[in-house]
Amino acid sequence: MRTKTLLLGVTAAIAACLTTAQAQTVYSQNVVGYVNVTVPAHSFAELANQLQNGSDVNQSNNDLNAILATGLISSPNSPGSSSNSVYYQFTTGGYVSYYYYNSADANTAGNNFVINGTTPGWYDGGGNPESVTLKQGSSGFLQNVFTTPITVTLVGTVLQGTNVVTVVPKGFSLLAIPQPISTNIDVAGYGLPDGPLCSAPGSPGAGTNDVYYQYTTGGYVPYYYYNTSDANTAGNNFLINNTTPGWYDGGGNSMGPSANPTAAQGFVFYHFGSSFNWTNTFQVQ
Repeated sequence: MRTKTLLLGVTAAIAACLTTAQAQTVYSQNVVGYVNVTVPAHSFAELANQLQNGSDVNQSNNDLNAILATGLISSPNSPGSSSNSVYYQFTTGGYVSYYYYNSADANTAGNNFVINGTTPGWYDGGGNPESVTLKQGSSGFLQNVFTTPITVTLVGTVLQGTNVVTVVPKGFSLLAIPQPISTNIDVAGYGLPDGPLCSAPGSPGAGTNDVYYQYTTGGYVPYYYYNTSDANTAGNNFLINNTTPGWYDGGGNSMGPSANPTAAQGFVFYHFGSSFNWTNTFQVQ
């Protein structure tokens, strides 16, 4: 059964409402809340920013310094000492790493390394403050280098209305459902659209089907997309154990609900076709 649930940490507070003159329909103009994300010790979390926030006047530019500012690990040492929380931003050339420093550690020398700033936030490997954007619909990796779990809190406004995420052609993307909802990744209106996705009747190893990767502490678990005509069609001694379009594991079994992303969780996606727009519409009523 395909379902969707709004997940905002413990609560969501309605900041303002608009009503019609007859009070027949009520729409939430601003819904603010928070999501807590726990990162295990010596591990990673594929983090999605599903609450709009920022360092600008409107608090909407999704600056990492405003988004990720609590529960992080800092020290006055250089980034190479592996003693600070690390954020990895994915680019077409690979990953770019950024390191967190709190107020006490910023601009403090350690191991011949000096931070070129005095404010808490994220810095590159040269000690320069950075303004990195993590917008809705995308994700990145947060590394916990500490010996115990850490919990970070994301605060902001739920993105409502129609939103468009552009998926790159023939390559990897780090994606996320733009809103903090728990839903099937292929559910109509919220998940990835069936139309542009690549499918073939061959086995997953043939490299012809789009791949959804669920990140776990043990690594990646791949699921392969099959459309209606390819589902339950034999190819290369491989048979899908169903007749409906959707995502299947390497054995031809439908992806279970536990593999879908939860609130503040992203996913890795490999697309074999041309670029397409993932249009997502969400309204709290």
